[in-house]
Amino acid sequence: MQPLTLSLHGKVAWVTGGSRGIGRAIVLRLAAQGADVAFTYRQNIEAARQVVESVEAMGRRILPLQADVADRRQVDRTINEILNTFG
Repeated sequence: MQPLTLSLHGKVAWVTGGSRGIGRAIVLRLAAQGADVAFTYRQNIEAARQVVESVEAMGRRILPLQADVADRRQVDRTINEILNTFG
């Protein structure tokens, strides 16, 4: 079975919990497939910085946003920042 190859060039993705674990892996995979990525994280600024460095090394745009997605106001702010950054 051949692995699925999918080009995401010109696409933007938003990943919640993107600084660690599965979320981090998703951010990196989306960027590797060509997407520009916004991701939220709660507290670990250093982990978020490492994700940013990895994605920038791929030549993709990345937007880290510290937010609690359980808080509607923070979600609204996050959406606005993503739209303002990526269009």
